Formats: sequence, structure tokens, C-alpha cells
Amino acid sequence: MNSGEQVRRNSGLDQGTNCPSCGSSLPGNASFCGHCGMEVAKAKSINPTADMNLVAVAVTLAWLLYTLFEITHPFSAVAVDPAASLRSTVLYGGFWTSLAAPLIALLSFVAFMRWRSRGRPRLPRFQRDEEVPSPLTMTLVAIVWMFVSLAVGSEPGPGLTLGLPWLLFTGALGLVWLVCTVREVRVTWKKPGIRNAARTLAYAIPIPLAAMFVYLSSDAVLESRFELSENALTRYVEEFERTGDESMPSVQMVGLYLVGPPDHRHGCVRVTTNGEMDYYAGFAHCPEGPLPTKPNEKFEHFRGDWWRFEVHH
Repeated sequence: MNSGEQVRRNSGLDQGTNCPSCGSSLPGNASFCGHCGMEVAKAKSINPTADMNLVAVAVTLAWLLYTLFEITHPFSAVAVDPAASLRSTVLYGGFWTSLAAPLIALLSFVAFMRWRSRGRPRLPRFQRDEEVPSPLTMTLVAIVWMFVSLAVGSEPGPGLTLGLPWLLFTGALGLVWLVCTVREVRVTWKKPGIRNAARTLAYAIPIPLAAMFVYLSSDAVLESRFELSENALTRYVEEFERTGDESMPSVQMVGLYLVGPPDHRHGCVRVTTNGEMDYYAGFAHCPEGPLPTKPNEKFEHFRGDWWRFEVHH
């Protein structure tokens, strides 16, 4: 089947189209019936490139919003002391939302434009060479992946709700990148030229660069976020040790972290920054060393008197 026949079939205007009113045979480009005069509605042709761009952008936007929801814990105020926690939750959510807002707006705009270009959220069939996301779309997805990776990496322990979706998205992104790059390399090999070579580089370069940047800077992001929060965390711990008040607000924004109420464990003060039903993690202030560990606990020295901890129930 040649490309012209494929387009006519996709658009629903093949040579065998009949008038829905009188049944007369109509040519493929007919806009009305020459026998009875009835207008013939034309089905919109499929735009496979817009389809794939829309799918890629929509999935990336959904993942970004999910990650933002999990990081900000918008329902954390519904706890022991909702009134005291609400302000911190709003401030913390606003902080992360302001960082992610440009990416959310850009993804939404691109998705809308792809939809206007007759893009529909169809699963790929890979029956046509052009059914892959464009290089610009892949670059945008790489930028969002880089932002989310650094945000997740800035947590002392991401947990399952953040870590598993990140792994799944990263694996899918790597697979799509490999398919796109191999396809473009084959095209360039068969038809050498500056245009094909540039398109191959446009696919091949952005995602490895983003991955290298994340790999080299993930620890630096965690350290920078903690350094900006260290004084506030230290004052928070000192106040807790001075008052011994374990009924502090259930959720409080301390520095750049949303923390739960601290607790004493063997001379250390643990400050939980994120947790789930059977998992929680954060920082522990231990002037005399780490807590006695158990099989379900993991402590790692971070800096000075501070340790990172993870606990699995």
C-alpha cells in the first residue's frame, strides 16, 4: 500500500465511499453528492506525529503533577493539629509549585497545540516511520525528567511512591529514546545528509546530557538543599530538646523541608521529612553518633552531627 492509499484510508475517503443519503458512489475528494446534493462530512486525517507528541507530553505532564503531589503532601494538614500544619503545608506546596509552574505551563501549551494539530491520545502502532515523538518533544521531556530527578534526589529518602514511578518513567524514556535514535541512525545511514545527521543528533544528545547532569549533580542538590535548611533544622532540634515537647505541630516547614514532629531515640533527635504507611525517612541529629541500627533501619552519615536515616516496617 502506497502512502496516498494509506492517507485516503486513514481519512475515511477511499474510492469506495458512498453517499449516506442516496447511496451513489462518490470520489475520494468529494465534499457533496453530485446526485442528490447532500453534503458529505470528511473525517479528519490521522496525524501520527502529533499523536505521539501528545501522548509523550500528556504522560510527562501527568508524571510531573503526580510527583509534585507526592513531594508537597497537600493533605498533611489533616493530622493531629490541622490548624498549625495548614500554613506550613501551603507554604511548602507553594514553594514547589512555583518551581514546577513553568514546566507545567509549557507542557500544557504543547499538549494543546498537538491536540489542535489533530493529535489524539492513541497508542503507537509503529506502522509508519513518522510515529515517534519529535526531537523537540523529546528534549522537553528530558528537561522535565531532569527537574523531577533532581527534586526526588534532594530528598533524604524518596520511598516507593516517588522512587517506583521515577524508575518506570526513566525506563520508558530510555526505551523511547533508544527506538528514536536507532531509527534516525538507520535513516542517516541509508540517506546521508546534513538534515538527517542533525535530526539524529537532536535525538541522541539531550537525554544523555540530562542523565549525565543528574548523575553529577544529584548529591550536590541534596547538599545544597540541606545547607539552606541546616540552620533552621538545628534551631528546630534545639527547641525540641529544650522544651521536650513531643506535641509540636504535626507538620511544619523547616527550611526547605516539610517535617513531621521530631522524636528522641537513644540520644538522637530524628526529623522525618517524608513517609509512607510502612516507610519513613529524614535526618537525625546525633552528636554522639548514629542510632543503634536494626535490620529494617539504615543510617548514613551526612555532615557534622547529621545523619540520613530510612526505616522500613
